[in-house]
Amino acid sequence: MQVIFTDESTVEILQDRAQFVRRKRKQEFLSDCVRQTVKHPDKIMVWGGVSVHGMSRLHVVTGMMNSEQYIQVLDKRFMPQLLDWFPDGNAVLMHDGAPCHRSAAVT
Repeated sequence: MQVIFTDESTVEILQDRAQFVRRKRKQEFLSDCVRQTVKHPDKIMVWGGVSVHGMSRLHVVTGMMNSEQYIQVLDKRFMPQLLDWFPDGNAVLMHDGAPCHRSAAVT
């Protein structure tokens, strides 16, 4: 039996990494001593899977993943990918224990 590993991940655009600027006193507002940042960067959540056959196509999740969206992803994205990779359906879905993955509706 084969395994398909799946998960969601959030990608931040213009991710704010810690940066340090060295300067002397009274230079804090010189353009060479200032780094612009984005307070609330844009984010997208994507879902995907991987198996011995390769990687699935990424699915962009609207907002945060919840049980209802996860059921739709399984139905519209996972099942077609499963049947493409394993036409006999002999594979196991492996996901983490996120609340939306183990809700009563999903189970």
